[in-house]
Amino acid sequence: MGTAVSTFAGQNVGAGKYDRVSTSCKKSTLVVLVFSLMMIAVMFLFGDPIVRLFVNEPDVIEIGARGLRITSFMYFALGMIYITRGMLNGVGDAAYAMINGLTEVVGRIGFAYLLMAIPAVGMWGVWYTNGLTWILAGAAGIIRFFQGKWKTKSVVKDVAF
Repeated sequence: MGTAVSTFAGQNVGAGKYDRVSTSCKKSTLVVLVFSLMMIAVMFLFGDPIVRLFVNEPDVIEIGARGLRITSFMYFALGMIYITRGMLNGVGDAAYAMINGLTEVVGRIGFAYLLMAIPAVGMWGVWYTNGLTWILAGAAGIIRFFQGKWKTKSVVKDVAF
């Protein structure tokens, strides 16, 4: 999805059709929303069998399936990372996309550190760290999209053929 949005956004910014970029991001968001909701159902119904494809230990299967269920609620945010970062790269706002990637790294370290300090969270902090990081980076990309600064980042300006 991110690559498709990137290519589409780059072509349309080059053509000066910024409204099409916005429309494609909105439609891609809808696709991610529907897919995310479907994946929540899949993880709750089939989490155990999915993990069982890789391991046989009952304790590991239980932990892995619960982890999939925890992160499934945050798949929408993960999808938003790919859509917004792809769009930002496509329109030439690659520096912000890189900063957004660094936000992910900082989020992973920061959330892991914070959640480790809460004894009641325990090992589940690993799974929550992933999801919270996706929410942080996804929200940052959404904010950048709505700020509209990406409209001024085009590498190619007014080229006549």
